[in-house]
Amino acid sequence: ARPETWIRSVAKVGKTTLYREERYEVKVSRTVLKTSLDWRLYWLSLTFNCEFTPLLPSDDIPISERIQTLGGWCEGFLFGLGLADINTNQLSDDIKEFINDLISISHIAPIDEDNDNNENNYAQLVEYIKVGIITMYEEFSHNENQ
Repeated sequence: ARPETWIRSVAKVGKTTLYREERYEVKVSRTVLKTSLDWRLYWLSLTFNCEFTPLLPSDDIPISERIQTLGGWCEGFLFGLGLADINTNQLSDDIKEFINDLISISHIAPIDEDNDNNENNYAQLVEYIKVGIITMYEEFSHNENQ
């Protein structure tokens, strides 16, 4: 049921194009989405060896855009957690705190200036998110195996 919920939610994003066209296009789109989800879940199960890098702009993009993209990434991740219907009462306090931090980061305000301090803060946030996601994955994997 969870993959189907994700597929329905992603399909709704393109509702104007997916549902106003022929019904065949919806089926193709759902098949592509399901295949993509299955592949990602399979890949994660094989290769997660404590490596994770969020898909964010490269360092040659202005820091103000990278910070806004980081906020959007956090928002998308939180949306995915919501779709997964995770019972937050069963999570550890560390994971609950991390989720609250992601909520705060998703509301990050734009900055006006490029300086080394902003670069350092951005790098620290990205590293914090990487470690938090890996910790979260390990906790979910541990809970799933019990």
